[in-house]
Amino acid sequence: MKAFVPEEIVVERGCEGSLIYRNLRLALPQVPLRFVEPTGQSPWGGILSEPTARGRGASRTVEDVFAANGNGDFGAAKKKLLLTRHKGEFLKKCPGSEGQVCCNYFVVNFASNCPMDCSYCYLQEYLAQNPALKVFSNVDDLMAEADELLTKHPRFLFRIGTGEITDSLALDPYIGFACEVVPFFAQQPNVLLELKTKSDCVDGLLALDPKERVVVSWSMNPQPVIDRDEHGTASLEERLRAARRCQESGYRLGFHFDPM
Repeated sequence: MKAFVPEEIVVERGCEGSLIYRNLRLALPQVPLRFVEPTGQSPWGGILSEPTARGRGASRTVEDVFAANGNGDFGAAKKKLLLTRHKGEFLKKCPGSEGQVCCNYFVVNFASNCPMDCSYCYLQEYLAQNPALKVFSNVDDLMAEADELLTKHPRFLFRIGTGEITDSLALDPYIGFACEVVPFFAQQPNVLLELKTKSDCVDGLLALDPKERVVVSWSMNPQPVIDRDEHGTASLEERLRAARRCQESGYRLGFHFDPM
């Protein structure tokens, strides 16, 4: 599949010491970089102020930065990548649907929004007021939180997914998220981690040992549907080829057929 490359990387100050930041700069040295100052607001809906540029007057908000190339348009906002810290809990129980029995699935949101452009994607509505493509730099906090939960409940088998409000692997060639979390979760005896994707970005997984603790899964559709509705994603053949590579490297596989 054709790799997504952001037009600009916007970095909240304080994130430049993170591994995610270093991975981004090594992988995308040609992409323009802009720093903004945190204001203490939540990155889910908060405002980050940009330092005042010499001779340009008042500071701008990060929303101004993302609206500049599209007047707030959802697709235009996704062309820039915001690196920020997640404030609050990473792990949450899957909210399920009203009137349905929940399967006790947990979700970890290491990023928000997706570089792909599927016509039916619910994120277009769910994130309509907060459309920036965000990646959270504090992965160490995520793993510390998970470690505390797993240690506290050693007899409970946790199922944790990372693909609720982003694609689990589409940005992995740039941020190296999987290389951080797979070794951690692989050594936990009471968890299954699911990485759900429409990409074929699995190169970072193949040298790791999942120890049967990690499932890599794909959303599947016929190729005509992919061509018509799943823009910027891997082809059906590319997804199946990536799945075979993961299987040969010891990963469990999952396949999701949706929307039905």
